[in-house]
Amino acid sequence: MPWPGLLTGVLVIGTYYWTTNQVVVQRTLGAKSLDHGRWGAIFAGFLKIPLLFLMILPGAMALVLYPNLDNPDLVFPTLAFDLLPEGIRGLILAAVVAAITSTVDSVLNSASTLVTMDFVQTFRPETTQRGLVFAGRVATVGALIFAVAWAPQIARFGTLYGYLQSVLSFVTPPIVATFLLGIAWNRTSATAAFTTLATMIPLGVVGFVFTQIPSTQIFEIQFLYGAGVSFALSILLLVAVSLVTAPPSAEVVENLTWRPELWRKETEELRGTPWYLNYRYMSIALLVVTGIVVVWWA
Repeated sequence: MPWPGLLTGVLVIGTYYWTTNQVVVQRTLGAKSLDHGRWGAIFAGFLKIPLLFLMILPGAMALVLYPNLDNPDLVFPTLAFDLLPEGIRGLILAAVVAAITSTVDSVLNSASTLVTMDFVQTFRPETTQRGLVFAGRVATVGALIFAVAWAPQIARFGTLYGYLQSVLSFVTPPIVATFLLGIAWNRTSATAAFTTLATMIPLGVVGFVFTQIPSTQIFEIQFLYGAGVSFALSILLLVAVSLVTAPPSAEVVENLTWRPELWRKETEELRGTPWYLNYRYMSIALLVVTGIVVVWWA
């Protein structure tokens, strides 16, 4: 990974996953309260730290233990079957299957929700609940069929993880740009957001096909650099369209854009909160622990 990619791509992909990915967002929206949602998100951040020892270091060990292993995707199962005792091996594999099943279930549920609520119900508001359920089932089956048909293309990439990051680098930057500019600039219009998403996401798919897939590659660009280019173009398109279209009303953007007074108001609300229940202190602790681990292993 080229080090400038940390700025041009990794931050963009990370922002997409933790702030706009529906697999994460739908869990946060299901929290009992705003504080529970905050604590859960921060706890999930802490759970990411041990992954350095659970995923990265075993992979590094495998380079020494299995220098002739051709497929990097076989590192984990090879380590599990060769080094773990039978009981622990079964427990680990059961946990992996459960995690995969949970992720697939969340993705399919997200796809079904997006189709039924954002498209079917929007364009056909008279649709009954029974009709929405049927549309959701059709969307789920369609997503599965598409996934099965597309699966052979994944084998063309060196690793499964590399494929995933490559796809996200070309498809998600417009989403991140729209989200960040939407909460930071009250001049951002709905027309600009729609135009950017409708234009840049298809262009991102085209860019992925013609720069990353070996059989259709016209020219090559490191995918993290591609994410930076897509993000910059999305910001420019958002600003340009916003400036030539009517600004949103103050009532619409009042609770959707960040302002310094919101920070001051929240500070007053948190004044009597114990430090161990204050999400700001939790966030600082997460940043400190992450910084220590990064410096330690840098």
